[in-house]
Amino acid sequence: VDRSGGGGSGGGSGGGNLGSRNGAAHMAPVPLPPARGKCSSGISKDLLQTYARNNTVMITFCDAGMWKLFGSTWLMNLQAAGIDYWVLAVADEKAASLVEAAGVSQCFVAHDVEVDDLDADFKWGSVTWKLHTWQKVLTVRHVHQFKFNVLQSDLDVVWFRDPLSYFLQQYTAADYMVSMDPITTRNPIGDPGPEFGVTVSHYMNTGVYFLRATDGGTALID
Repeated sequence: VDRSGGGGSGGGSGGGNLGSRNGAAHMAPVPLPPARGKCSSGISKDLLQTYARNNTVMITFCDAGMWKLFGSTWLMNLQAAGIDYWVLAVADEKAASLVEAAGVSQCFVAHDVEVDDLDADFKWGSVTWKLHTWQKVLTVRHVHQFKFNVLQSDLDVVWFRDPLSYFLQQYTAADYMVSMDPITTRNPIGDPGPEFGVTVSHYMNTGVYFLRATDGGTALID
């Protein structure tokens, strides 16, 4: 690129030093890694209250493998959607170290660990998978016992918009709302509300569920 109109050889005034100053190549600054975060050693009401919005906390559970696969995408999408009331429940110190290295401090180490070997074969329906699933339930129960509404959302869930008004303003009667596996709907076109025509043969998918801080919510989770 030559802005002098005289080519690249005119007394060194050509474009050979694009982006240079005083003959020295100008290098873009290397971005610094995020400041290291620090997870709490356990769950507490004070920790949850720090991040809760409208008495609601989004709880997401992760281990080291899950964080490696989904962590950066999960965090980016929460930030893009303006969701700031989340708290990570990490499975162990190995997971905590990875989360902290990403600059995350909205986290605590879950101590309801029933999984003997976090490096064991992890696939749908396996013993390890079942134990992880129960660990999530126990963690949600502890958060709910502090009288918070709990939005449980798995690490592989992508939110395009903040769902808080959906749960707290539009549909306030239900103590518990849960996502479902069917990819079809019986609702009228344009109706984004709770699903019509639900039967006992429809599978719940606990990748996302909302548990309200009510007596009904307590009866369910206890």
